Amino acid sequence: MLGGGTYVDEMQKTAVEKSKSKIPVIFGRDVIHGHKTVLPIPLAMSASFNFELVKEAYADMAEEALKNGVEFSVTVKNTGNYAAKEVVQCYIRDCKSSMTRPIKELKGAKKVFLDKGESKEIYFTLTDKDLGFYGRNGKFTIESGEFIIYIGENAHTDRSIKLTVEQ
Repeated sequence: MLGGGTYVDEMQKTAVEKSKSKIPVIFGRDVIHGHKTVLPIPLAMSASFNFELVKEAYADMAEEALKNGVEFSVTVKNTGNYAAKEVVQCYIRDCKSSMTRPIKELKGAKKVFLDKGESKEIYFTLTDKDLGFYGRNGKFTIESGEFIIYIGENAHTDRSIKLTVEQ
């Protein structure tokens, strides 16, 4: 685990050397939680009135973020009288695809053991590979549009959130 300035130096090195945009990261200091990324765009661009330039930078960052994955979590609580195991499942639905897609497509499952009254946060990550599909031409594609992400104990769950992908 890195701490203080070493952590920031390593993050800057990674942002510049390994990211597509090669842009240093601007950090803010939160005294409770530590360092937080504020915005990974150059200072000059953040003050720019060239909206196309800013839009392009955000598009590059969004593309890179999707490749790295969109992480989300759900809190699961055992409300029963005994310790129990539960399998938390993650499904997606592509609401507007150019091809027929499954109504709910399983993208992840995690088994969790919970004592009576215990709660745990379960994390899932969806990447571009989870949202895309192979088209009629045999090429992998990700289409713009709305996805519904379902999280629950089985495929019949109606607990959901929406995710919008724009190209």
